[in-house]
Parts: sequence; structure tokens; C-alpha cells
Amino acid sequence: MKSKNIFILIVVLVSVTVFTSSANGSAIVITTPQDNYLTNASVITVTGEADPGAVLSLNGASVPNNNGIFSKNITLVEGLNRIIVTAKQNGNISTATANVTLDTGPVIKITSPDAKYINTTSLNVSYTSNATDIESYRARLDKQEWVVTNETYYLFNATEGPVFVEVQAIDHSGNIGEASLNLTVDTILPWMEITKPVNNEPILSRIVEISGRSEIGANITVNGQNFTNNNGTWSGEILLWAVNNPVRIESTDLAGNKAVKTINIRIGGNFSETAPFRDFLNQTINFNGIGTFEGKNKAVSGKYVSYLFDKNYSAFVGYSINNSESETMWFKKITISGFTAENISVSGSIARYFQNMKFGQNHYIGFDMHDNKMGTMVVDVREIEDIYSKIREYLMNMTPERLKIKVDVDHNVTLEVKETGTTIKYYINQSWKEWPVVTFELPDDVIVTDINNGLRLQKDNKDAYLIWAKFAGGSANFTHDGNKIEARVNNSLLIFRQSASHNLSGDNIYDMLVTEGISSGTIGAEIFIDSANSYDVVSFGDMSVLTDFPDPNTMNLNVSSNSMNGTVLAINIGGNLYNKLLNKSITIKYDGENIYPANNFEDIINLTNDFGHSEYLLATGTTGAYIFVSVPRFSSHVISFGFEPMPESYASGIFDLLNFLTSGLFMALPAGSREVVFSIWWFGSVMMIYFLFRKAVRTKR
Repeated sequence: MKSKNIFILIVVLVSVTVFTSSANGSAIVITTPQDNYLTNASVITVTGEADPGAVLSLNGASVPNNNGIFSKNITLVEGLNRIIVTAKQNGNISTATANVTLDTGPVIKITSPDAKYINTTSLNVSYTSNATDIESYRARLDKQEWVVTNETYYLFNATEGPVFVEVQAIDHSGNIGEASLNLTVDTILPWMEITKPVNNEPILSRIVEISGRSEIGANITVNGQNFTNNNGTWSGEILLWAVNNPVRIESTDLAGNKAVKTINIRIGGNFSETAPFRDFLNQTINFNGIGTFEGKNKAVSGKYVSYLFDKNYSAFVGYSINNSESETMWFKKITISGFTAENISVSGSIARYFQNMKFGQNHYIGFDMHDNKMGTMVVDVREIEDIYSKIREYLMNMTPERLKIKVDVDHNVTLEVKETGTTIKYYINQSWKEWPVVTFELPDDVIVTDINNGLRLQKDNKDAYLIWAKFAGGSANFTHDGNKIEARVNNSLLIFRQSASHNLSGDNIYDMLVTEGISSGTIGAEIFIDSANSYDVVSFGDMSVLTDFPDPNTMNLNVSSNSMNGTVLAINIGGNLYNKLLNKSITIKYDGENIYPANNFEDIINLTNDFGHSEYLLATGTTGAYIFVSVPRFSSHVISFGFEPMPESYASGIFDLLNFLTSGLFMALPAGSREVVFSIWWFGSVMMIYFLFRKAVRTKR
């Protein structure tokens, strides 16, 4: 009897421990997982027991009660997770809890090398882990023995060819994170062969094809220009620039190993000297322009541009631009460090100041001023075209019959005295090219703001632009403070131009577009035409533009270039020619074939989207017009502008005139808006004709 009572007491005690009495709530217990459970599985199953009629929830989510048994899968987060199961019955609430820790192990990542090919046998492997409880790292190469380390890097001595790298991170719980990398060690220079042309072979063409063979996948550059490597063979064209042309060919393989070969290409005896090696700005253009400069003492003035050159200080003073309304002074003084004008020429609408190269100083800096409405000025800081022949000519004139002369590719000169056999070396000082400074001093009322390619100047309700020519090579850095602008120029061009002020729609947006096009090289020439006897051409780069008027209603532009690239011509129409443009219809032909209008400015400067066909874009304003014509590719072309009388028919004349006057505004609209405006325009025209016809019929009745 006593043992029976003890058994009953044990049962009661167990019931009280495992279940909560119905007086305090429903009985509930978690059977799995156990409290303080550690696992590396992110999903576990929680099971337990409860009163059959209790409503259960696990961490706030409902759990089915299957006749007193419950089970539910949950997803753990890294670290400590607290599990709370709640039972509700008859208004009473009971809970059971368990703590579970998830430790999935560290994640490890190899951070270097980050390429599949390397060109060194010293293989420095770096790695990182997201875990904070790392006990140690292990690394090995090509399945060799593991190396245990506490560092996040290890240096292996690899061998040529494929290698396999493995790293592991081990945390305090014994979890292991792994990462691996396949790469190739390649320390051998790529092989390269030049098949065309032969070194020092006389060339009779300015455009030369260079071809060869190299390692598959290698990157080929010729004088810094990328050539396509097609499965081990490469070819391309370069433009010769001097009598002797050193060419550097580089082949860089996938691992970064670089092989270099150089050849010299020289001009043959029959090469035509009529095509200059390097046509600087406007050197090939010599005809009367819009204005004509006149020199009076140190002052030079034209129809639109006037300035004063102070030879004592090599400075340009008081650069101003005149128009029909007023005179605008943009610069009080312009100077260049180290510049002394030695040659001055004033011809027609162009005034040119430049410093020639002297022996011991390879130095070309030039100023070009154009007497046009834009007041175009160019500062040219570049090498002259043929340093070898210039140095040789100078030395031969200075020391005839006595010296043997050698000029190497680095522009160093060796003189050998014939009588004694001794040698003397001269070196050409090229320090002038190290960022000479061009300083522009401004009047007090000029406002200067930065733009992408230079500076925008504003004064007297006029805009002007001071930019550097990206297409010409080199670079320029502008700084401005108060009334001073400084441009540090490295072997490049600076260009100044006043806006056209044609009063076009869109706040003269075309002036900014033209400025950006000149800077990038997209616009190769700007042409200013008032009449058959009043025109000026500013050519930016290797191009010649000549203008003629075969009859009063026809204007021809003869364009030619040695460049392989196309370009866009920006033609400013003003004066008598603008009046003719307003009163006559215009037909534009390209090499005798009619060309058609472009959709917008972006379309006209895209030379690749019209299958090599030329296009034009007309933008008219109240005081002038722009005509843009694309030249998709060179050699020589004739662009003809025909001005025909308006049709005699009253109706057709009205519609043509309205269509012409609105074409500039239409072309200035964004491309997405044109279809809407076009539809509204023609719908209105059709409705006008309908109402006029209806009125005429009623009047007749």
C-alpha cells in the first residue's frame, strides 16, 4: 500500500512538471529541439505535445494541433534563435521555450589574383571571410600539403602553366568554408612578326597598311592605336606624318607580358609633295574672306576683329569683336609663357603669329585670328611636322661639308667631325612642351562659367566659348579666378569663338552644339558666307575647303582631306546670301546627287547610320541660318547649294514659304516631339484647304 502511494505521487509530480495544469492554462511541452541546441542546419523541425483542444502558435505563427501533437519546420538565422510555442484554451495561456544556435560555418573568398592569367611565379594569394570566429586558415597549391596560417594571405612559388589554388577557413565550432581558383602562370613574352611593310622600305602613299602575326588573344597597338587581332593575325592603317616615321608595335598577351618591335617607314622619292604631311589650321586656305585685316603700326583691325600686338612683351592686347550693334572687348591681354613671335603674316581675313623651331629648341606655338563674325582665334601648341629634316637643314647650313649628321628617334643629334673623327652630341631641349601656360586677362564685366570642354564667356548679352580641341591630341586644364583665365596646354589647340547670334530657337542651342562638335572633332570646318565676295573658312584639322560661285544662284564647296575619317561642315549664312535663302528654295547636292534632311542634330553628326550617304540640317533664325552638311568619308567632294526662285503659284508659294520658315524650328525640336508637331501641322493644313474649298463652293452657288 505504501509503494502504491509512492507511485501515484511520482505520476502527479511528473504531470505537474511537463504540463501546465488546466487551472493555469493548457498543458504544452517542446520535445524537439532541446534547449540550448547547436546546429549547422538552417531549417529544423519543432515538435511537441499540448492539450488536444488548445489553439497553438509558434513565434506568432499558427500551428495545427493534431490531437495533442504539433510539428512545424522553421528557418533559423545565424546565431541565437529563441523558439516560443503558445497554447490558448478557455481564456488561459501557456508557453514553452527553447534556445537554438545556428552556426553554418564561415564563407571564404579569394580576392587576388583576380585574373585567370598572371605573369609571375610568385603567387601571392589573398582571401577574406565574413566570419568573426575564425580559428585558422589553410591554403595549398595543386593538391599539395595544407599550410596552416592565421594570416589572410600566403605566398606560393608557382611553376609555369596551369595551377590550382585552394583555401579554407575553420571556425571555433570546427565548421569549414572553402574556395578555389584555377589560373595560368605565363611569364613568356608573346611572339610577334611584322609581315608588312619592310623596315625602311620607301613608301609612295601617305596611308600605309601595317600587318603581322602574333599570339592569339594578344592586344596589338601600333603607335598607341589599337589593331584587331583576328585569331593571331592583325592589320590596320596609319597616316604618315614625316619623311622618316618610327613605328612602335606592341603585343600584350592575356597575362600582361609585352613584346615590342619598331620599324621605320620613310617616304619614297616619288611621294607627292603637294599633299603636306600635316596640314595645320588654315595653312592650305588662302583667299579673301569676310573681312580684310589692315596693319597700322602694332594695331591690326578688320571688318569684325581688331587687336594690338605688343612685341616687347609678346602679348595680344585688347582683342575685340565688332558687329552691327556694338563692339565687345573679350580680352585685355593674352600671353603665353616662353612665347616670342618671330614670324608675323597678315593675309586677307587671317592674321598669323608663330614662333619657328630653332636648333636646340623644338618649339611651335602659333596664333591664328580670323576676321569673321565669330571672331575665331586659335592658339596652336604642337610640334612641327618634320623635325628631322629641319634639324638637318639647319646643321647643313651652319656647318657645310664638315660634319656627318645623325638624328635618332629621341630627337638627339650626333655630329661627327670628318677631319678628326671626333663626335659631338647635341640635345634638343623639349621642356617647352611641359604645359606652357596661356593667360587671358578679362575686362571686369565678363562672366566665366565652366563647360565640359572649356569655358563659357558672357558679356553684353553675348556668349563666347574658349575650348580645347580634344581631337588634336594633348590636353588642356583651365582655371579662372576673378578677371584671369589660365590654360595649361600640353601639345594641343585652344579655340575661341563668339556665338553666331542667329536668334535661333532654343536659346541658341546650336552655338553650344557647334562648340562641342569643334572640340571633339566631329565638326571639321566652320564656314562663314555673306555673299560671293564675302566668305571665310576656319578648318579644324587636316582638311581643305574652297568656295566658289559658278553663277549667281549656285554656291559650291570643294572639300578634301587626307584623313580617313568623315566630318560635318557647319555653314553660317548671313548678309545678302541669307536674304536669298529666305526668298528662294534651296537644293543641296553632294557630288551631283541630291541629299536629304537629317532628323536632328544627333542624326547629322552620326556618320555611320546612313550607309555612307550625306545629309543636311537647316536651322533658320531672324538674323541668319546654320546649314550642317555631313561628309561621311573623304577623299574630295563637291557640295553644291542651289537657290531657285519660289514657285509662282500663290498657294504653293505660301505653303513652301511657311514650310521653309518653320523648318529651323521643326529641326530644333526633340526627335520624340516631331511626329506630334508634324501631324498637327498637316492636319491644320488639310482643314484649312477644306474650309477654303467649302467657302468657294458656297460662294459659287
